[in-house]
Amino acid sequence: LRASLDEKVTTTTTTTTTPDTPTDPTEEDQKVVEVARDADGERRVVVRRDVAPGELLFAEEAIAVPYDFSGFGSGGACFHCGRVGSDVVSCAFAARVPKCCGVAAFAFCSRDCERRRRPAHEKECAATKLLLLEEGPSSGGTVAPFKLVLATRAALLEEEDDDSEDSSGDTAATLKTHLADVDEAMRRDVEAAASRVAKALGRDGTFAGRVRDWTARVDVNAIALGDKACGFAPKMVAMCNHSCLETATHYATWDDAGGAARVVVRSVVDLRRGDEVSFCYLGESDLAEPTPTRRDLLRQTKHFLCRCPRCRDPDLDRRCLLLQDDDDSLDDDGLLLFQGEKKKETPHPPPGNDVLAEARRVASAAARLHGGRFAVAVAATKEALADVLAQCAGNESDAVAAYDDAEAHLQVCRPGSADLRRVREKRRLLLRGDDNEDEAAPPLMQTIVLEVKTWDPLTEAALLEDLAPRLRQLQPLEPTFLCRWDPAASIVPLAFGVNALALSCVVVEKTGATTKNRHKDDDDDALRIDTVELDLAERLADALPDEIQSVDVGAAS
Repeated sequence: LRASLDEKVTTTTTTTTTPDTPTDPTEEDQKVVEVARDADGERRVVVRRDVAPGELLFAEEAIAVPYDFSGFGSGGACFHCGRVGSDVVSCAFAARVPKCCGVAAFAFCSRDCERRRRPAHEKECAATKLLLLEEGPSSGGTVAPFKLVLATRAALLEEEDDDSEDSSGDTAATLKTHLADVDEAMRRDVEAAASRVAKALGRDGTFAGRVRDWTARVDVNAIALGDKACGFAPKMVAMCNHSCLETATHYATWDDAGGAARVVVRSVVDLRRGDEVSFCYLGESDLAEPTPTRRDLLRQTKHFLCRCPRCRDPDLDRRCLLLQDDDDSLDDDGLLLFQGEKKKETPHPPPGNDVLAEARRVASAAARLHGGRFAVAVAATKEALADVLAQCAGNESDAVAAYDDAEAHLQVCRPGSADLRRVREKRRLLLRGDDNEDEAAPPLMQTIVLEVKTWDPLTEAALLEDLAPRLRQLQPLEPTFLCRWDPAASIVPLAFGVNALALSCVVVEKTGATTKNRHKDDDDDALRIDTVELDLAERLADALPDEIQSVDVGAAS
């Protein structure tokens, strides 16, 4: 955990080689962002040069904690790094619990996660057990337990960091808190919870004060890391201010081995040198509220008065909220015209088609709410619109255009994500069906045999009765293929008395292509099903990295 405070904030140049792994800078002029102060002395993050939509601004390691504490082995997020795994991975590591407490909910998600997080967990174990198990979820009163765990971890890191030359204390001191703005009851709850944490860890009042201050900082600056975890990145992410018309988006990534969450920040609009990098702290439904409602919500939850451009400009707020057909500054999809030329008008839905009309309305409203910026919410509404159009005869070209719009938004906001792959696959299947209306050909099908080699020699019973059932839970990443596992497995003798496990399955295409397409795309189909074989072999190896050494495709037919 110490890396989250000691590690330098990672920034990048335009020569980034992978979507979420920025180049580690060695010179000051390589940085894309910097911290500046406005005329009132307020700190803000700005870009140092012109930036295009989708460009990587920076990435930072975060302290992470799940919202609930069901445990990684039960399908929840890892208690230590916030990663969510597949069912087979969660099942495999359900027994990797810390020896200091033996609590299943505190299980590590991988060997790397255990190596990196175990020393820190041993220091916090007594406090987390007190907050989550002995006192229960309501122990913090009005303070959520996950926020207290985050604050405890940050306080322990700050304590270790005091003697470091590269101290983060100055950075932490500049982060906004809410203690002066909350009511007396909440202030008492925070101070009482901080005192209990300090007592559980055998610390004095000074440490209790640190937990109290970090609880206030976390309450204002914590961000979501996916659907099941929350995180806190104090170096740069926490310094980005809120705006109801955000200029950047953020999301979390984890490596396959787990152990560290990274917050990746990308621009969603053209930025000029000196422009501010801002996030939206509100949910999509909250953005659809007028300025007074949004301000009240932010005041109650984040304890500040929003002065973003949308909240200061009533006309801009009305344009984001209202569907004005006579507004020439917006195109039919709600995109501001400065983003490009006006799109070709789409036909109005036929009378009585309420589903299609509603899908168009929602997509247009989402685009207006985000002021023509790229956004995940806009991508979701465009995908939903395309799904409806694809089911309406004569609207296939409009459906493809809507999928293209959704892909464009995801390519900027979530490159390489499962959502982006899903949209691309839907578009591909729609185009494949449009090319020909002939009778559908039989689905692609191939039988493969996979040989699984383990790190440690296992008995035949362990291979057949324990390892094989867990591996049969896996399915290919390619959404159009299904893996039908043979319930029977066999043993393949290797050298020196070591055995390998042989599993066979049939990979079947879920949706058959038309006859004409099948002839035209024979080479492409063969490549796709071969890719599924390799993908399945890699998934088997990655699912249980501590047990499986390698997986080979033994035969295919």
